[in-house]
Amino acid sequence: MGFICLLSQKSIKSENFLSRNVFYSKCSVKVSRFFLLRPAFLHRRTWRFLENLVGRSFGANRVPQWEHFDKLYLLRPSTVFSRTPLGVIHFVGGAFVGSSSQLAYRSLLEGLVQLGYLVIVTPYDTSFDHLVAAESVNSSFVRVMRQLQEEYGIALPVVGLSHSLGCIIQILSSCLFPHVDVNTKGHIFMAYNNKPLKKAVPLYKELLIPSIQMFSSWSIPKEEMNSTWKRISSLFEGFIVSTGDSIMENIDSKTLKEQVYFNWQQIQRAWKQLDPLLEQIQSGRDEFHPSPSDIENIIIQKYSHSSIIIRCEDDLIDESLQLYRLLRGRDLYIKLRSVPGTHLTPLEQNTQVVDNFLRTHFQISSSFSQMSNLYRLIEVIGDSLAEIIFKQASTRII
Repeated sequence: MGFICLLSQKSIKSENFLSRNVFYSKCSVKVSRFFLLRPAFLHRRTWRFLENLVGRSFGANRVPQWEHFDKLYLLRPSTVFSRTPLGVIHFVGGAFVGSSSQLAYRSLLEGLVQLGYLVIVTPYDTSFDHLVAAESVNSSFVRVMRQLQEEYGIALPVVGLSHSLGCIIQILSSCLFPHVDVNTKGHIFMAYNNKPLKKAVPLYKELLIPSIQMFSSWSIPKEEMNSTWKRISSLFEGFIVSTGDSIMENIDSKTLKEQVYFNWQQIQRAWKQLDPLLEQIQSGRDEFHPSPSDIENIIIQKYSHSSIIIRCEDDLIDESLQLYRLLRGRDLYIKLRSVPGTHLTPLEQNTQVVDNFLRTHFQISSSFSQMSNLYRLIEVIGDSLAEIIFKQASTRII
């Protein structure tokens, strides 16, 4: 069902928050630009009201179109009134889904683009070595920002946005591989989590490693076991491809077929992350690198950006408060926000097309389209983006 949800995203036209129109989007941009330069005493919600009032006066729907740029994915706001975005959101997703964030977080990111921001997604493969992912994310992002600066003629303000493990990757990238030529204003961290491996995966050291090592010692050489796993992985990939082919046979639209094929490729990429992970587990790897304590020391010694930390109220593995305690008290703009939802709220999808399909063909009613928590999260992120950029701008204007 999760695969079907991902495949349907390109064809979705939501009837609420996400189905904004061209005029609404660009009026939002113009109003929001003025908002960034408003007098300090004028409250943000006044401008939010005017923005929504203007937006509701128009009715043409628009679905954002993703661009594949080098190894990244880019989503631009519409360009009816203004060619230049309000700023750039650099997004890094969580474990495993971070390899295909443009699909897994599609509803969240497309909602933010409607506010007038350009979104850049930097995929990465999940591993035990966070430094590898951080360096990869950094180098890819810097390359695309150089080209965007040439395209728009200005250094667009950048705000990092990340979820779960993505917060760690973005923090390490910011601290150890700083963007010298990027106009970074700050970061927004959602559902920050820095648990050690034994807590992130219960009984990892006591059960998982010994079980895999015991299995590999039962007259199965390591090389043969790796070969067996690769055959299993290949079989599953074949299942994905054959299933995708059977789905595409029933799709008439050529455009949708291309989108479905591309999305299946992304699912294959997510699956392939398991190969190197299994090899490291088999070798007895028992902790992330850097370790959680090392990451805390890096934050204390090197982190230097304004940040807004967002936690979901029913998130059982959230450690946002710990991050807030590490950062507060410095000469930085640091805020902690709470929103309703769980650790998976940023991953919620608008699946109206899937809902209609299940109801029509299988008489199954679902509630996948109920995304009130995601809408609230998008609103809070939108306010936080303006808050971080305005906080920086106000120090120069006033």
